[in-house]
Amino acid sequence: IATGSMSNLPYECGISRPRFFYKSVQTELEVIDLEGAEIYVGEKIAPGSFGYAVATSKKLAKVGVITHLKAKSCFENLINSKFLKERLKSSLELVKYRRIPMGMPKSSQNGRIIALGDAAAQLKTTTGGGVYTGLVCSDILVKNIKEAYNGKDFSLKKIGNYDKAWKKAIGLELQAGLLVRSFFEKVEDKYLNKLFGLMTVPAISEIISQKGDFDRHRDLIIALMKIPEVRKLVLEIIKRNLPQKRFFTSIVNYVDSLI
Repeated sequence: IATGSMSNLPYECGISRPRFFYKSVQTELEVIDLEGAEIYVGEKIAPGSFGYAVATSKKLAKVGVITHLKAKSCFENLINSKFLKERLKSSLELVKYRRIPMGMPKSSQNGRIIALGDAAAQLKTTTGGGVYTGLVCSDILVKNIKEAYNGKDFSLKKIGNYDKAWKKAIGLELQAGLLVRSFFEKVEDKYLNKLFGLMTVPAISEIISQKGDFDRHRDLIIALMKIPEVRKLVLEIIKRNLPQKRFFTSIVNYVDSLI
């Protein structure tokens, strides 16, 4: 089953649901002076997440937001924000609404029914992109099927390796992304400004350029958390949003285990 994120067919066939869904709203517009991509963050734009404008041609760009709640109002805030309002030349036409599964499901297969891609929540938990992760998991599935075919053994014991294999391949990456998402869920704009200010420090921006990977973000997250200034600010934000001491302590221990 590779039905994407909008179908309930996988769940009706016994595939486990993801931990939760994010929501996205996107359209195509003409944006003045847009080169490549722009990312927008902030409590009014996309609390806990981000908005974006990505050039798809010389004239057009995909403009949208990914949020946990109130996606439509966040999208309207972005379109009318100081970032874009005066730069939009074309009017809104087709607006697409989509849900984005986040978090590994308990099981991506039920017997010989196997889910792949968004249907199995196999997407980057930082950005919501699923092309790279879907291809990684499809390679694992093909290998699994070939091994079963060559051995003439399509028993559930043999085919069942797929679920464990793909989680081993990208599971830590997805968990790191969820950690980042849970961290940013309630971050105030003043703290975002402090974080982005740190990212412009030459020594830190150099680490970002060295460790940054479009498809895998865990190594960059770990590298940044090893920097004392970044770690101090991150723990300050976590403590502010988790007043219960036991929760704060458990988060700190998890961060320590990562680095």
